Amino acid sequence: MAHVQRRPMKRQMMSDVSALALARVIYVFFGFIALSIATRMVLLLFEANPSNWFVATVYAVSKIFVMPFFVLFGLSPTYGASTFEISSMTAFAFYLLLGWGLTVAVLSYGPWHGVVDGD
Repeated sequence: MAHVQRRPMKRQMMSDVSALALARVIYVFFGFIALSIATRMVLLLFEANPSNWFVATVYAVSKIFVMPFFVLFGLSPTYGASTFEISSMTAFAFYLLLGWGLTVAVLSYGPWHGVVDGD
């Protein structure tokens, strides 16, 4: 068998356990955001009653994350009519990509980065 020389790590940023734990926290956080926005989109498509406590809670929670995209497109939220919000769809994609990107960044600085296995 050929001998594989391992490159020494210059500086270990975080342990593998803390990197994986942080990646899971990021996934859960951004997953919650994406789920709240997706629920908002479905409720808006089916003309859910905004005076219902569940619908009002979903709208209030997701509004925090969707509002910057309303400003970006110069739109305002519409409730009580069947609508497809392009701002919500853009926010959904943005937060999914942001969560994925942060997770990849965290995992790329783990102790396994740059290690060659095999002997």
